[in-house]
Amino acid sequence: MLKHAILDQYATPFASKTGSTSIAHRVAFIDGYAGPGRSSAVHRCPPGLVTSLAV
Repeated sequence: MLKHAILDQYATPFASKTGSTSIAHRVAFIDGYAGPGRSSAVHRCPPGLVTSLAV
């Protein structure tokens, strides 16, 4: 899916750049179009994908 491809490519650089200048180096991702975050392959739903990139 397009959304997954965008997250795969841009989440890590975005978090690195934003987190380096934020208070306590924290970054929050807010997905206004997210569903419940559950699927048969949990790591491939957007919340699971971003979480796996953060670890």
